[in-house]
Amino acid sequence: MKKRLLTFIVLASIIPQTIAYNDYDLSAANFLAKEKIIKDWSNQPEKFELNNNITRREMLKVMINLSGLKVENKCDGNFKDLTSSDWSCKYAEKALKASFIAANENFRPNDNITKIESLKLIMQAKYLAKSNAKDWRKGYVEAADKAGILNESFDDYDTLATRAWIFDIGANTYNNFVSDEEEIKNIIDEFSE
Repeated sequence: MKKRLLTFIVLASIIPQTIAYNDYDLSAANFLAKEKIIKDWSNQPEKFELNNNITRREMLKVMINLSGLKVENKCDGNFKDLTSSDWSCKYAEKALKASFIAANENFRPNDNITKIESLKLIMQAKYLAKSNAKDWRKGYVEAADKAGILNESFDDYDTLATRAWIFDIGANTYNNFVSDEEEIKNIIDEFSE
């Protein structure tokens, strides 16, 4: 009993720094940073910019890192609007080679990405198939819901995706992801018994 109380007190003294943010979103960002999917800003969480939209170039880096594919440090110039000096070129070209994206003349790296586009990319990165729904968008949402990677279903497909939304789904694709919120609840439940 004393060990549980001590554990709870220690965790409670550590957690308040993260409660100022959305617990789940911040937990997801920290988890992905630990997995080297995104840059580690755990000591400066505001730099995760969780409420900001995500661009196509940023999304492809997350997607390719989630897929585990090795990225070569080169750019062949497959897209007119990406130069070889652009850090995102290698990710866009890797996604193209893996057939995650279509071969278009331009990549539009600074355009924001919608929720359904980003969900499709994450599911492709994790090799998760969509359902057979008539509407391809609903097919991805149904399959993601069934796989347990969505925190809640959605039908606002064309809403721009936030970084937090992307990080939540990305973290949910890992079996070992447990948010700080869930961990605290488990400790409190254990302490209450």
